[in-house]
Amino acid sequence: MTQYTTPNNPTEKDEQGYNGWHNYETWCVNLWLTNDYADYTYIRDLIKKANNIVDAAEQIREMVEEMNPIAEQATLYTDLLNGALREVDWFEIAQHFLED
Repeated sequence: MTQYTTPNNPTEKDEQGYNGWHNYETWCVNLWLTNDYADYTYIRDLIKKANNIVDAAEQIREMVEEMNPIAEQATLYTDLLNGALREVDWFEIAQHFLED
């Protein structure tokens, strides 16, 4: 099996991560959360009410997982999505919202 890679392949990891983020998965989740006004304002409120950054990160993770439209399905795509979500640095996203 031939493996294809390009310099812009988001699955390739390097010391810098992806676009200044820990990895592609973290960057992608943050991008979507900050580009949707309802999600953005919900998370901003959540961050303000959290006891600490760890709680905020956990609440953001739970919110994203609850939004998963295919979570209850047993498919290749569900497994891939869940695998990608396990790679997200939720603490980094929470920290970004705190600094915003």
